[in-house]
Amino acid sequence: MLCGASAPITVTVVANRSPTVALTAPGNGSTVRVGSGTNLTATANDTDGTIASVQFFANGLAVGAADTTAPYGAVFTPGAEGIYRITATALDNSGAATISPQITVLAVIPGAKGADISYSGNYQGAGESGRFAAINVRGSNATFIAFSNTTPNRVYFFSGLSVDTNGGFSLFDTVGRSLISGSASDTGATGTLDAGRLTFIGTISFGSGAGIATGYYTGSITGRPESVFAGLVGADGTITIYVSDGTFQDAGSGVVSTNGNFTVTTLTGTRFTGRADPATGFITGAITGGLGGSFTAAISSGVSFSDGFLKNLSTRGQVGTGGDILIAGFIVAGEEPKQVLIRAIGPSLAGFGVTGALADTQLQLFNGNTLVATNDRAAVRNPPSTRPARSE
Repeated sequence: MLCGASAPITVTVVANRSPTVALTAPGNGSTVRVGSGTNLTATANDTDGTIASVQFFANGLAVGAADTTAPYGAVFTPGAEGIYRITATALDNSGAATISPQITVLAVIPGAKGADISYSGNYQGAGESGRFAAINVRGSNATFIAFSNTTPNRVYFFSGLSVDTNGGFSLFDTVGRSLISGSASDTGATGTLDAGRLTFIGTISFGSGAGIATGYYTGSITGRPESVFAGLVGADGTITIYVSDGTFQDAGSGVVSTNGNFTVTTLTGTRFTGRADPATGFITGAITGGLGGSFTAAISSGVSFSDGFLKNLSTRGQVGTGGDILIAGFIVAGEEPKQVLIRAIGPSLAGFGVTGALADTQLQLFNGNTLVATNDRAAVRNPPSTRPARSE
């Protein structure tokens, strides 16, 4: 009997690669309602195999059954108020598992006092018509942006409107003329503008899985400390932008994509191209036409927890020299990296009737005894690890 051997071959054994998984909805920092179902969605991929299942978790407890078919999803119905940390775990056909980055949502009781409620609709009167967007921040204050569809540069912007216990809000000029008057509820917002010349009516915006936190974003145009940039992101994924600098003002609306990108073109042709970052709560972008330049804004409404979200804190005090300088302290807590915007306002206060305002503000940011950033309006010096510090 004759025997033979085949030519040798080489077999390379490689370890199984774990799958990848990412949550796509709801957006990090979203507000959900107790007793109402919220859609959780995720994407998952496996480069050397297939996805066997994706399981969602809220505060470590499984949400429904594992989903074995893309697109992967589950319905989360919080039973109590509080903070819920959501993750998704992907399992591949070889048994390898990967946990997604965590997002955090706040569950609140239904009602105008429980959460930020966004609205959108139309206004008209006296031969003029346009669109508006508004947000009622936890039943305490409201911001309103409207722009004409027929008259370029005719816009209406009101922020920090006090909301009473019945959802009513109003603002008058110095001679008692009504600038805006209306009310907001769980179903819609109605009212009048410009001493009753215009009537607005709109409905509540419902979630569309856009992945961006609903809220009021406020900031300015880079290098123009007197400017105002404001953005209202609705629960339906729309964004309405207002900008002003001196006598210039403009506004328009568009749609935010699932990854936060948006383009807004106003009636005058001014174009805003940018991104709302769902992880940090910051909006950045560029302006083409009109004023030109770039802009930065941060969410100043929204959830009542700290991880990853900027909250507004302001103080006013007498500022002297030497031992009489104004020192303000704050603590940044939580496990996630934070972006912080700090402003020292001086000359711009004169426009609000404040007397004795500083003519030239200087701002220094310390971590303990270490100076990490400074701004004297002439130049900004920031180490790479710090965030903007602005003086105005």
